[in-house]
Amino acid sequence: MIVLTSIYVLIQPKTKIDINKFSEFMLTSSVYYKDMKELDISNIKEHYSGVTVSDVSSAKVFVSTDGTTREFAIIEANSPQSADIIQSAISSYCNELMKKYQSENAEEYERLRGYYIRRTRNYVILTISDSTRSGEQLVESYLDKINYDKRA
Repeated sequence: MIVLTSIYVLIQPKTKIDINKFSEFMLTSSVYYKDMKELDISNIKEHYSGVTVSDVSSAKVFVSTDGTTREFAIIEANSPQSADIIQSAISSYCNELMKKYQSENAEEYERLRGYYIRRTRNYVILTISDSTRSGEQLVESYLDKINYDKRA
């Protein structure tokens, strides 16, 4: 019986994401392995206008320090309504970046065109990686790796 229970626990789809393990996975990828800095979550409103610390249960946000727009974030909202607010704020953030870089830097504009926002339950995940959306592939690979239940 214990063996069956252990197997069930191992194969049962997960509905929680460990944001620390997610971040470690992303930081060891070829896309984000160098020149990344973690932002202090207490200042999240300055980075994503409209997101307040009170909307967030936990979060990790990493931005590049090499002058590119590479970035990834995983934010667990404290409610579905807060997740809606966070998703909207991150979408606005990306659109503003695209407007800024459209005329200033063609290479970074192309990178931004591949941004990806994934909402699942109360999690909002952002990746800005490259024009081929490598960040999106990393997110999906991680969710598959942890047997995450993608139905909701």
